[in-house]
Amino acid sequence: MQDSVEFEKECCLCLKRFTDPRILPCLHTFCLRCLEKTGAMKPEQRMPCPACGSEFTVPLKGLTGLPRNPLAEKETCDLGSSLKAKELEKPLCDVCTVVQDEDKVLADKYCIICEEKMCPRCGEEHGKEKQHLVVAMKTTEQAENQKEVEGPLCLNHQTQLADMYCTYCKKVICKMCLEESHNSHNWIMAEDAAVSIAKLAEEEYKSISEMKVEFHEGSEKLQREKMKFLETVKKMETEILKRCEEIKELVFNETKALLQELAVLRKERLEEIEVEQRRMEKHVFTLETFKEYCAHVKENAIPGYTCESEGPIRSTAGELRAQQQIRIQSRILQLQVSFQKGDNDTFLIPLNKALGKTVGKSCINSLFWNELVLSYIHFQIYIQSIN
Repeated sequence: MQDSVEFEKECCLCLKRFTDPRILPCLHTFCLRCLEKTGAMKPEQRMPCPACGSEFTVPLKGLTGLPRNPLAEKETCDLGSSLKAKELEKPLCDVCTVVQDEDKVLADKYCIICEEKMCPRCGEEHGKEKQHLVVAMKTTEQAENQKEVEGPLCLNHQTQLADMYCTYCKKVICKMCLEESHNSHNWIMAEDAAVSIAKLAEEEYKSISEMKVEFHEGSEKLQREKMKFLETVKKMETEILKRCEEIKELVFNETKALLQELAVLRKERLEEIEVEQRRMEKHVFTLETFKEYCAHVKENAIPGYTCESEGPIRSTAGELRAQQQIRIQSRILQLQVSFQKGDNDTFLIPLNKALGKTVGKSCINSLFWNELVLSYIHFQIYIQSIN
């Protein structure tokens, strides 16, 4: 398959090769001991994945009830096979005593009678004698190929070949496992099960690939919607600021009108006050003049002159009293002026409507999509590793 992702061969907790690897529902794999060290969780409790934090329910058997990861086990077995194979690399001839050429001293023959490894030349000479039985040695590559043909050994019965698959338990078992604990379960040969599972993985891989294409198309569409949204928001910002300037101009004009009205009122009231002030000063002057006249009459020693002043005094005094009474009745009112502020609620509600409002809502559940993308990535890695 193309675009395959390399399967992780080490536990991300201990940073070593997997030991008894167990796979979680989120498809992350850890050593059983590493999981147990993170916290001894009781059965049916919720436990977070140490890698991605996705929670899962602990099986009834505890963490040991988690399924094994056969791919991780295969990687561990392959490592052991490679270490053993290194011991078999380049066996030297036991017969040659002089090392002249490396090709001549490498052994590829074996005498069963003498129990000695031999190079091609020595093996040919040695095989001419009838009492010896010289056979070809298995190379490292042949040994590995044979081991692959034979298949893995059973984990419970290490001397038995695990060549059967229990469809009920979803486990690879041997004949002894079948007799001991799986005799009532349905089973098929591991090779047949592997073919069926490989086909299933292939189908799921194609399905996931189609989902990947859909995700890419959705991502591109989302990016276009993002650019369109940002452009719309930019236009809205411009419109809001423009509307704000219009409202500010309206408020400024209203303020200017109120100030002009106040200035007219001020001018009118001051003119009224000025006129009344002049009248009052004239009346006071008249009173002061009549007062001086009365004082002069009082101090005059000529009886005839005093007697003649009775008529003007009475008439002028009566007229002044009448004018004073008129002044009291038509006096200027108190100069009261005030500014009544508008109610905030009455003012703000129309202002909000005048400015306008923004309308919009989010239609994407980001948490759902993040979890879905994460599961998709893990599942794709797992499927590609199987194939």
